[in-house]
Amino acid sequence: MIKLPGNSGTKSTNMVANTTRPSSGRKQKSPASNYDKAVKIIFVRCDSRASQYEHVRKLKAKEFEMRNRELEARNKELEAKKVEADLKRKELAIKKRRA
Repeated sequence: MIKLPGNSGTKSTNMVANTTRPSSGRKQKSPASNYDKAVKIIFVRCDSRASQYEHVRKLKAKEFEMRNRELEARNKELEAKKVEADLKRKELAIKKRRA
C-alpha cells in the first residue's frame, strides 16, 4: 500500500466521545465550603476591582484638576483681554470727545 502525504489511512481514535469514561473518584465538597470559597473569591475580586476603581478615580481627579487649571488660566487671559478692550474703547471715546 502506498501512503500519500497527509493521509494516515486510519481514522483518529480521539473522535470517540468521552461519555464512556468512568467518573473520577473525587468526593464532592460540601456546599458550605463551596459557599465560603465563592464568598472569598467575590471579596478578592471586589478588593481588586475597588483598587482599580480607586486608581481610575485618582487619574480622573488629576485630569479634572489639570483641566481646571487650564480653564482658570484661559479665563484669566480672557479677562485680561476684556480689560484691555475696555481701556481701548474708553481711550477712543475720550479721543472722539476731544476731537
